[in-house]
Amino acid sequence: MPGGVGQPLLGDPVQDEFGGRVERGQTGRDARHTQGVLHTTDPGLVAERVELPAGSFWDGRVVGDTRMRTETGVSIVAVLRRAVAWPSPSPDFRLAGGDTLVVIGTREGVAVAAALLRRS
Repeated sequence: MPGGVGQPLLGDPVQDEFGGRVERGQTGRDARHTQGVLHTTDPGLVAERVELPAGSFWDGRVVGDTRMRTETGVSIVAVLRRAVAWPSPSPDFRLAGGDTLVVIGTREGVAVAAALLRRS
């Protein structure tokens, strides 16, 4: 039964480069056009990875400084750093260049968030 205990709701789980399992949505048209998209849903939400470049404006700053939810409506749901995942980072979580942020929001919000995070 899809969505049951241990069953994915959408898409097939695959192993990512960090050894974790993610669902890659194949149903949303945006999923075919964005390399970082992890998942899309019918209500228009996407989950996407956004890399924080070395030397980024946000390198050394805390998540709360980004005002991500206030400015874009997007939530940072995890930070991937080397081989470690930090789920649900708190506002005082310190970002570092090279981090990959997993964000969720509307397609438009995620695009604005990605541009904001790639600020140098």
